Amino acid sequence: MKRYPEYKESGVEFIGEIPAHWEVKKLRYFCSMKSGNGFSHDLQGKIGLEVPFFKVADTNTPENKVEMLYAHNTVSLQEVSDFKFILHKPNSIVFPKVGAALLLNKRNILSQRSCIDNNMMSLYSNQSNYKFLYYAMLNVDFKRHYRAGGTVPSINESEVGNIPIVYPTHSEQTQIANFLDRKTGQIDELIRIKERLLELLAEQRTVLINESVTKGLDPNVEMKPSGVEWIGEIPKHWKIVRGKFILSHKKEINSDFQCNNLLSLTLNGVLRKDMNSAEGLIPGDYRTYQVFYPDNLVFKLIDLENIQTSRVGIVPEKGIMSPVYIRLEGNSDSYERYYFYQYYDLYKQHIFNFLGKGVRSSLSPSNLLEIPLAFPPLSEQKAIGNFLDQKTKQIDELISAEQRKVELLKEYRQSLISEVVTGKIDVRSEV
Repeated sequence: MKRYPEYKESGVEFIGEIPAHWEVKKLRYFCSMKSGNGFSHDLQGKIGLEVPFFKVADTNTPENKVEMLYAHNTVSLQEVSDFKFILHKPNSIVFPKVGAALLLNKRNILSQRSCIDNNMMSLYSNQSNYKFLYYAMLNVDFKRHYRAGGTVPSINESEVGNIPIVYPTHSEQTQIANFLDRKTGQIDELIRIKERLLELLAEQRTVLINESVTKGLDPNVEMKPSGVEWIGEIPKHWKIVRGKFILSHKKEINSDFQCNNLLSLTLNGVLRKDMNSAEGLIPGDYRTYQVFYPDNLVFKLIDLENIQTSRVGIVPEKGIMSPVYIRLEGNSDSYERYYFYQYYDLYKQHIFNFLGKGVRSSLSPSNLLEIPLAFPPLSEQKAIGNFLDQKTKQIDELISAEQRKVELLKEYRQSLISEVVTGKIDVRSEV
């Protein structure tokens, strides 16, 4: 793509040079900024009324990727009047103005007159193309402009109004908006296809583990009912046993600081963690940690209402881990890697979450070991564990490669927007 014939310095470091006939303006000279209103709990939860009332969480709804089309809350025009809510105009740009959400630099467009909560702000201009303004705001990093003095990041209307924006002619704003609508739409479709592939690979991985640990590797083997709902049928020569008959709970405290290799159970497995960067911990705290050994099974079975966190892993090396984790070792009749995959299958089926008890919804080691498990002969346990090691590694490599492609597409999308809205690329003949 070509550049403009002539450039000048914008005078703004993060913008750089701009086409010679463009301007740089602060937002307050052509936009109005309005913060939202407090939204009392007793007004929330109603749908189907005249006015959408958007909260920061609504910006994460898939239907609201660009335009705010779906609200989890609505209010009546009478309530707007009674509570003196501000009605924000259609085509306003809205964004979080406080907290961690501010630093994500999310921008959305109101598709109709709406209310927003007091953690959000709107930006409206009748002097510029609203879609161009949306793309221009995507190029603004609030980390450069928010108040850093307090413990919670925030930005006010005055600070937003002082942000400089590149300001082309109105006809060029329209051309730029149309070009970016088309190009980002194409990129978004590629991302959607890649993300769907990632979903399918994750599903394939889950199904592979489930079928292998409950049905074995021989597709022609005779089956029988297991008597356990979440296990289903198993090969006729397998047994069902409770975990306590093949696994043992162990707890060895790092009391004399014998080990300083800090490990953590994550969604990506058991990984090393930098001891010096662990927030809120000092070296003395690690004396209460447990020592784990290679091929131990590790479980995090507290706060089981949360289905998004990691629950089970297999330890790759000697190290120390949190005292709230559960450590299991296999006996001579069990192959830990096979039982890691079987417990992982229970995790993916949310069985731990279903069995959780108490205020914090947890499972104790004794409760964990009461869960019935499939019990193949040891030789089959080893064959299945090794098979799954190989196959899941192949799938994980495919997932990693596709994730990297998605990251690169997202980086390209943002780079393209930045280059176009600051005039580094001339797209006038591209529309």
